[in-house]
Amino acid sequence: MPLSNKMSVVQAPHPQLTKRVGLAQQSGAALIVCLILTTVIMIISLGSISDIGLQTAMIRNSQMYMVSYNTAMSEINGQINRVNEDHDSSKLVTAFSDGYVSLTGTDLSMNGVTYGSSITVDQTGTQITFQGTGIATGASESLLQALNYTIESSAQVSGTGSRSDQIQGIYYIGPK
Repeated sequence: MPLSNKMSVVQAPHPQLTKRVGLAQQSGAALIVCLILTTVIMIISLGSISDIGLQTAMIRNSQMYMVSYNTAMSEINGQINRVNEDHDSSKLVTAFSDGYVSLTGTDLSMNGVTYGSSITVDQTGTQITFQGTGIATGASESLLQALNYTIESSAQVSGTGSRSDQIQGIYYIGPK
């Protein structure tokens, strides 16, 4: 096969394009930018972690308050049910004659109630106070009167500052 008269010429690349940059010539700008970004991300994440801890404490305090509130209201409702359903007005009669009656925390077995393994609720006090008499509506005014009382109940979750004091007014129709 005959050789062609044309020859292809390959040019060498420009010398400045092939020049390698040595380590001594790098300024480290990429490293500094990466360190700054890492520091900013770390500061944001630490702030988020402390915020989560605060929110957890707020939720726990709210739950402890609800436990003490429910215990105090349970004692009040138990005293009302004692009068309405069990027809036991002995505490009201004592409050009527003495002005008030203090009940022990274990009166309706609400003292020392344990929720889970570490939460204990103490019924710190319940009191029924006679507030006075009134007109019994819908009844013969000459025979009956309304006896007005308040029931006060306090409950506290042991080991926390969570406490609930509740007061509810009731009236009981009795003879004049």
